[in-house]
Amino acid sequence: MKILKNYVNNRRKTQKSVGSYIFSSFLLSISVVFVLIWLCEVVFFDGFFKSIKRNQIGQVVQEAKTTFSESADPKTFKLTAEAKESLLQTSVETNCNIVVFAIHNTSVGEKYNIFFSSSRITDSDSLNKALTLVVEKLKSSPRVSLMNDTYEQSDTLIEGQKVLTPQGGELIFYVSTVITPSHYVIDILVAVLSVVTVLGVVIMLILSVHFSKKISSPIENVAQKAKQLSGKNLDIEFSNREYREVSELTDTLNYAIAEIKKSEQIQKDVVANVSHELRTPLTIVRSYAEMIRDLSGDNPEKRAEHINLILAETERLEYLVNDILDLSKLQAGTYAYTYDYFDLAASLENMKKFYINKFKDFTFKFDYPSKITVFADKQRLEQVLYNYINNAINYSGDSRNVDISVVKDEVKNVWRVSVRDYGIGISEEDKATIFERHFRSNNSQRVTTGSGIGLFLVKQILKYHNFPFGVESELGKGSTFYFEIPLQ
Repeated sequence: MKILKNYVNNRRKTQKSVGSYIFSSFLLSISVVFVLIWLCEVVFFDGFFKSIKRNQIGQVVQEAKTTFSESADPKTFKLTAEAKESLLQTSVETNCNIVVFAIHNTSVGEKYNIFFSSSRITDSDSLNKALTLVVEKLKSSPRVSLMNDTYEQSDTLIEGQKVLTPQGGELIFYVSTVITPSHYVIDILVAVLSVVTVLGVVIMLILSVHFSKKISSPIENVAQKAKQLSGKNLDIEFSNREYREVSELTDTLNYAIAEIKKSEQIQKDVVANVSHELRTPLTIVRSYAEMIRDLSGDNPEKRAEHINLILAETERLEYLVNDILDLSKLQAGTYAYTYDYFDLAASLENMKKFYINKFKDFTFKFDYPSKITVFADKQRLEQVLYNYINNAINYSGDSRNVDISVVKDEVKNVWRVSVRDYGIGISEEDKATIFERHFRSNNSQRVTTGSGIGLFLVKQILKYHNFPFGVESELGKGSTFYFEIPLQ
């Protein structure tokens, strides 16, 4: 036991607390977020930005091609004023230079016939160099996309496409945009992100501590109270309504405490009741055995009377032990049931012979049909009837009359089985607990066996069969215990 306790203590030392786990998880999550932000804004920024700009100038080229296709004169390629204004507006909004031209071969070489230009390049030589570069590239491909820094400003993205005209010539669409040197932008981003990161880490540390304490505090409170519970302190109460899961846990623990208290009380009742039930017959057996030894050994009549009393008390002990065993099986969940069709009338016939022969000073009235087919556990249902009849005998008082009847209820479509006595009756207060474990009325005048467990076993058997049951009684007029079986 000591080794196990040391093992548990050592394991606890190596385990993280809920608060520290939440704190470290929160920090790790925030750290991952900040790392991703730094990677996106600093490491991958240049590639992202250039990719976006390439897509942008590609869309501008398409717009220029569409505009010339729809609004330009097919022979002169002259744009309408409205179309020209639209392209100029696009050039301003996207910060792109748009040039549409055709190649004109002359005796001195190639010249460029420009049909539209929004270029803000004032140096014509620089523009010619850019156009020449695109023309050279387009000789091997109908579309080119390249980065050039030989003119305008450094880092210029250029997109060029050539389109065949209806006359068999070629129109070349040239779009360029100057990219602000990325290291300037990155420097600014690094400065901003540094400030944001420092502030973010400070704020996240504060929030991590706050939330880790807030979330772990109810769990730690439950753990502290659970330690008291392990020390057999059943007077504690778990309470928490902040979180649903913790609330469900505390409700379960409170229910467990209530059940443990109930179980302990039942255990005390079992010890008290069983010790009392065992003491009485054992005392009687011992007393009459001593009387046989000392007084009635030579008197056959007295000896027979005393031996019969010893046998009766021994039988009662046997019933008590059997009831306790059945109760143990119920608590362990090993109480076996075997369902089958059988004739309840035959079982009642056997009971009738047994009780009439055994209790000759009682009047038993059995009233039932000649055939009662039911689907149930035969042994357990007979146990219910025996308990009902024994209970009626015990509480029949001076009348010593017991009625056993089975009636078909056509309205409910059931067999109603009832056992009635004409004895002392049951108070309203006792009715509520009569089927509970170890109930025994103070008005009992025991004639046969009784352990206080019988009616509780009846309740468990009938509930398992899903057969309605109950008791009807009036003080001074007797009681009727019944149960109902569905018709087959």
